[in-house]
Amino acid sequence: SPQKTADPPPATVANGSAPFDLSGSLAFTQNLLDSQLRTAKGTNNVPLLLTIAQAVVVVNNNEALIRRNTPKPVILPGLGYTPSQRAQLDADLFYIKESTRQLQTIMEALEDAVNSVKVSNEELDQFAAVTAASTLGTEALSGGDNAANAQSSVLALAEASGDSGLGDVAAQGLLDSAGSILDATIDETAGVAAGRRRLLGAASSASTPSPSAKERAERSAAATNSIVKLLSKSGVKGGVEGQEPFSVTSPNLQVKAFIADGELTGGVEMPPAPGRAAASTPSFNIPPGFDSSGARNEILSSISNKNIYGFSNDSSRIEGDTASFTIYAAGDPEEKVMAKFSVPFQIKIPITVTGSSCRKTQGGCRYWDKDKNQWSTEGMFEKERTATYILCEATHLSDFAVSADDIVPEFNLVNPVDAGDLFSNLSMENAVVIFVIGMILALFAAFNVVGYKRDIRDREKLRVEQKIATIDSRLSRANKYAVGAGAIAAAGAIGYAGKIVKPP
Repeated sequence: SPQKTADPPPATVANGSAPFDLSGSLAFTQNLLDSQLRTAKGTNNVPLLLTIAQAVVVVNNNEALIRRNTPKPVILPGLGYTPSQRAQLDADLFYIKESTRQLQTIMEALEDAVNSVKVSNEELDQFAAVTAASTLGTEALSGGDNAANAQSSVLALAEASGDSGLGDVAAQGLLDSAGSILDATIDETAGVAAGRRRLLGAASSASTPSPSAKERAERSAAATNSIVKLLSKSGVKGGVEGQEPFSVTSPNLQVKAFIADGELTGGVEMPPAPGRAAASTPSFNIPPGFDSSGARNEILSSISNKNIYGFSNDSSRIEGDTASFTIYAAGDPEEKVMAKFSVPFQIKIPITVTGSSCRKTQGGCRYWDKDKNQWSTEGMFEKERTATYILCEATHLSDFAVSADDIVPEFNLVNPVDAGDLFSNLSMENAVVIFVIGMILALFAAFNVVGYKRDIRDREKLRVEQKIATIDSRLSRANKYAVGAGAIAAAGAIGYAGKIVKPP
């Protein structure tokens, strides 16, 4: 009879001092990683690596969905967890960490493969699809350097797209991945800042994240910009003027790029995010004569529905989308400097600024100053404003946004210095007010006069009382001296008389 094949040993992963034995689907994927991933990496077997990656990602995402929908223990106030509830929570935490570790292992393997092997356009599509699926949930990206490592893998794929070309599937997958990582990074930065406010107090300067979280957010913003730039340039690589623009949208990021000559004028309408109207999306307008007629340029524009510069101290005032517009000479890795253009271009940004009954705000044009790492108004001019949008002009290229600026309401007051204005505004409507104010001023003056006279009287009374007290003091001292002198004289007379009558 055929021998029965032995089952593989259970996968065990250390969890601090207490190891847990993996079971179920995660044990299957761990054994798959242990037995097959090393072979795929050692032989640069890209098809096998993609098969393993797809299996691990699908299983882990299903496992995460099941655990997310599993009811959590309900703890009544004043009561703690039971031993069984605590054990279940520890097991759930362990499985989340293990799932994150497996996904991270896959991301690193994909990045190594892309850096060591030239992948085809079809393989890049599969790489991007797996990457998008592995970054679908923020649980796998939260904590430590998980988001940064995933972003590094996406960046490597975006760089590889410059050689192999970029198809629609790869572009969509990589942009979805970049958006998910951006979402996780911003949520983590905001969570750290909120935690510091709770610990140090709302009145402290803890509105900004800790230095380590801020540095991670800065690196994430730079990596996001690099990914968008690489995707855009790969999308228009080899393109010609008049060709259909390269356009990709995701829930957090939208990209549009195309080839144009220096004579291009008119508006650049950005694709809206899924579920949003086109009117709520920023747009650009290129004026005539912005470049020489013989120039051949790559126009790269993008929208971020999240403020990727949330680490900045002044980013709390930025509301709505941030819009980026850059121009590259075709094939040139360095963007053009706006100072070379003869006229500024325009950015139309929908207004989403909100206020309150205590705080009145209005939108203001801002751009991201890369040198100072802060939002600035330099080189920005407001050209038009309506109830729905603000039209800004800029003399440089960068990321643009609308800031919620505090405003002071205008008061309709009469100038008290100009008598002409005062009397020209007299009417029956304000006569009562002027009469009341006049009466108040007259009473104030009358009380001042009465009080002044009482002060004079009280000071004169005090002066007389002080003189009387001085005279009384002097008379009292004189009486004491007179009494003392009389007593001494009397005593001397008695003594002298005694001497006379005393017999010899």
